Amino acid sequence: MDPTDQIKYVVVGGGIAGVTCVETLSLFGENASVTLLSASPLIKTVVNYTKLTQVAETFDVQEEPLAAVENKNTNVHVIQALVTSLSTKDKKIYTSDGRSLSYDKLCICTGGRPKMIAEGNPLVVGIRDTESVKDFQKKVKTARRIIIVGNGGIATELVYELEGCEVIWAIKDKSIAQTFVDAGAGEFFLEYLNKDKEKTPAGPSKRLKYTTAETGQPGEPLPSGQGGALGPDWTRDLEICGHLSQISHRVHVEREVEVATIMSADEFKQSETKEISPWPDTSDQSNTSSENHPSLWPLYITLTNGKTYGCDLVMRLWSQARQMGCYAAKCMIADVKKEDISMDFCFELFAHVTTFFKFKVVLLGNFNAQGLGDDYEVLLRVTKGEEYVKVLLQNGRLVGAVLVGETDLEETFENLILNRLDLTPFKENLLEPGVDIEDFFD
Repeated sequence: MDPTDQIKYVVVGGGIAGVTCVETLSLFGENASVTLLSASPLIKTVVNYTKLTQVAETFDVQEEPLAAVENKNTNVHVIQALVTSLSTKDKKIYTSDGRSLSYDKLCICTGGRPKMIAEGNPLVVGIRDTESVKDFQKKVKTARRIIIVGNGGIATELVYELEGCEVIWAIKDKSIAQTFVDAGAGEFFLEYLNKDKEKTPAGPSKRLKYTTAETGQPGEPLPSGQGGALGPDWTRDLEICGHLSQISHRVHVEREVEVATIMSADEFKQSETKEISPWPDTSDQSNTSSENHPSLWPLYITLTNGKTYGCDLVMRLWSQARQMGCYAAKCMIADVKKEDISMDFCFELFAHVTTFFKFKVVLLGNFNAQGLGDDYEVLLRVTKGEEYVKVLLQNGRLVGAVLVGETDLEETFENLILNRLDLTPFKENLLEPGVDIEDFFD
C-alpha cells in the first residue's frame, strides 16, 4: 500500500470502545479517512478521565449526538445505520439504509448481545444500553415485585438502586457480586442490601444528557440491546422506583439458582405448579405485595431450586472498554505502516475500578485467585462498614488484591505486583492498620 494513499478505516459501534478507537485513529492515523457506523443516534464518550495509578483509571461516560465525533475530528465521517452483512473478501460492509462501504481496515466494537431468557416477552427486560434503561424505568413504576437474574456489575448496582418494590435476586453463584469480588467482599456488602439508601447528594452532574428525540437525526427505531453499553456511572441521577410507596428497600437473594421456567398467569393456572413461594421474611408486616393468589401476578418464575415466585417484571442483566478501543486503533495503524507494536502497558496488569453500594472497589491482578490453583496465601483486613482489604500472595509475591472502601492502597499494591518483590519478611505487617505500607517501599 502506497503510504501517500488515503487509508479507509471503518469502525462499527458507538460505545466507549468504538468512539475511543475512532478518536485514536483520527489523532494518530496518517492519511486516515475514518468512518464510524452506529446503530444509535447517541454515542458514548469518556469525560472526567483520571489515572489513579499506572494502570487503574476512572472516568465518567457522557452521551452525545452521533454528529459530535464528526464535529470534533475533521477526518471522521459518521453514519447511523445497522450493519446487515460483511464481505471480508471484497472488503465491503453493507448497511440497513442500502449503502455499501469499502474499507482497508475494519474494527468491530459492537460488544456482546444480551442473552434473554424469554425473547419477546414484554415483562422480561434486559438492560445493556441507555434505551433499555429508559424502557425499564417506565415499566418499573407499576411493579410491586421484580426478579433480577444475574450477578454482574449492573445487577449489583441495580439491586441497590431499586426502591418501592420487592426484589428477588436470583444468582447462580454462592455469593453476591461474584463476577467482581470474592465471597468475603460479597459478605461485606450483604448488610447494605436491605438498608435504606443514603440521600446525600453526590454533587451536581456536569455532563450533558441527550435523548434520541433531541439529536435531530433521522433513523429507524433502535432494536433493544443495539446501543452502546452502559458506562461505569450509569445510575447517577437515576431514580428507579416501583409501585409500593410504603417500602423503601427490600431484597432477598436466592443463591446457586437459575431460571427453570417463566409462565404467564394463564400458563401458571394450567400448570402442575400449585405452590407459590411466599416472601421469605415472614416477620415483615409491611409485606403487602406478597399474597399468593394466582390472579395477583402477571408472571411466575420457577427457579432450579424448586421455588416459584410471582412477580410483575423479570430483569436479565448484563455488563465496558476504553483501553481495548485505543489499542485496537494503534494495532491497525501499525499494520498499515508495517511496524511492530509492543503490548500496551495497561495489559501488564489487570486493574478495574468501580463502585458498589457507594463503596469504591479496586480489583488488581489475580484478584479472585484466577489461575493460581491452590498454591497461594490470603491476607485479609476487614473494618465493618468502612473497608475490606484482601491480598493474594504466591511464593511470597503479591499477585492480586481486592480493595473496598477508601483504602488508598491501590498504587502501592499495583507497584508491588508489577515489581514482583518478595514480601516474605514484611507480610506479617503488610495489612497492619497502624503501619504505613508505603514507608516500607519508598
